[in-house]
Amino acid sequence: MVSHSVTVHFMGYGMTACLVNGPPSKWPPNHKWSSDWADVNCQGCLAGKELIHTFTIADDGKSITCRRCKRTSHNANDVEHHYCGNCHVYHDDLWPPARKAWLDMANAGDKV
Repeated sequence: MVSHSVTVHFMGYGMTACLVNGPPSKWPPNHKWSSDWADVNCQGCLAGKELIHTFTIADDGKSITCRRCKRTSHNANDVEHHYCGNCHVYHDDLWPPARKAWLDMANAGDKV
């Protein structure tokens, strides 16, 4: 009998921290989820356990740069609301555990 290790993903608000696709009912049998970090062994999910900043504000406070697309906006509203017009996302609305996976998707050329 072959033993398959179980991969446990961190899930909250209906998504995993590693942004695995599909509902859990469609996952392979050896993939499970938990809302308790102590149970999680998925390396992609664990990477999202630390606070990840997805943008930077310039020292003078007059521009915002998205760490995903690398574009900078000087629009005062974008700076105030932490918005990226290229990615069409309010950075503060990104679920904190999924921020690392969201940033990594840019390297793969994917969009959320």
